[in-house]
Amino acid sequence: MSEQQSQIAETVKQALAATQRLPNDAAIIPDGYKLENLERFYDHPNLFKGTFSTTILSEFADYVSKHGNEGSAVFIDNERIKALAIIDMGSHDAPQWGKHRAEIELLKTPAYAALLKFNNQQLDQQGFIDFVEDWRENITFIFDDNSEQSVEKVVKSLRKVKVGFNATKEQEVQASSSSRSLLESVEIKAGNEPLPIGFVFSTLAYDGIETAYFNCPLRVTSDEKAVRFKFRIGQLDAINERISIEFKNAIAESFDETNIPIHIGKMSYQ
Repeated sequence: MSEQQSQIAETVKQALAATQRLPNDAAIIPDGYKLENLERFYDHPNLFKGTFSTTILSEFADYVSKHGNEGSAVFIDNERIKALAIIDMGSHDAPQWGKHRAEIELLKTPAYAALLKFNNQQLDQQGFIDFVEDWRENITFIFDDNSEQSVEKVVKSLRKVKVGFNATKEQEVQASSSSRSLLESVEIKAGNEPLPIGFVFSTLAYDGIETAYFNCPLRVTSDEKAVRFKFRIGQLDAINERISIEFKNAIAESFDETNIPIHIGKMSYQ
């Protein structure tokens, strides 16, 4: 054996001997001398790696409660009604790998998704009627005189809405009329029936969260050819904040019997 071959052999010998001081899931392989993970050759992995995802609050709570321990933590993203549990997080002094996680992101209910879709959007007459008929169980109309009418009766009134022009010297903006000029105004009427000034939309915003009530002022305008309906959800930011608090409370109640800490915010770990 030449001196060069002996040096190579000694280098390989030392490299292989060094594996005794490495984690037993890696070794120095002579072919290229690269560090190779041997975990895939074992009967089972060294760590549990996986992420459980769900949209059901009870399933999330059950999974985390079953697998969580003193090294687990939950982080709530209150902007998206989403939460992340890092089950093997450990502590500052004894960190773990954080490869075992559980996630939940609540889905908007179909009714709430439809309300948000049309919020602050101009709808033509038939489009607004379709919206009302699709979600009649969720809608209660509001009138100037605080009277109540069934959705069926209001829909009939909405079908009768027509645009008219009256000569006038007044320029006025009302719930159901708008000034066209100083001498002519647009009147929007539904026969002899009053038009609603708004409606209350009641629905579960997310499954597992209490019913929310959305106050929606209604404006009726005209482009001189047809009427347009537009509603705006009042105090939407405040409602969303209340929903996020309910989400946090619902998770906290689910973990009442555990010591898993809950934090408001996002966590990027490992």
